[in-house]
Amino acid sequence: MMWECKTPWLIVAGMIFLGMAACADRSAVQNPSIPDDTGVLGIILAESQRFESVTVTVTGVFHGWRGPCPGGPPVSPNDWTMTDASGCLYVHGPVPPGLDPAKPAGEKIFVTGLVRLKKGRPYIDASAGPGKQKTITP
Repeated sequence: MMWECKTPWLIVAGMIFLGMAACADRSAVQNPSIPDDTGVLGIILAESQRFESVTVTVTGVFHGWRGPCPGGPPVSPNDWTMTDASGCLYVHGPVPPGLDPAKPAGEKIFVTGLVRLKKGRPYIDASAGPGKQKTITP
């Protein structure tokens, strides 16, 4: 009798635990299938103070050294740009393997790095910590 009373509670607790695990897995894994129109770069631009020193994974289009970001590169002349539907950010760190920053072809990429601010402007520092870049091939 006692077991019957606990069974629904155990089922609900198990579903909550599985749901939490699924959410944790999704946030830890870079997901190259995220569409370009997620608008994450625009959120980082709009709320740069909130994201400072936060590790992010963003998906966008590679523009190399010829991107539409305002101003110059924040750290070095080798910083490159990426965009999504909502904005443009510079990335400080190695160029994704197989891409030429002088001749970007609009390749879809994802980048993991720390959001940093330079003179109030955010950029992604993919050279520190868990920085990763990857070209996404369809």
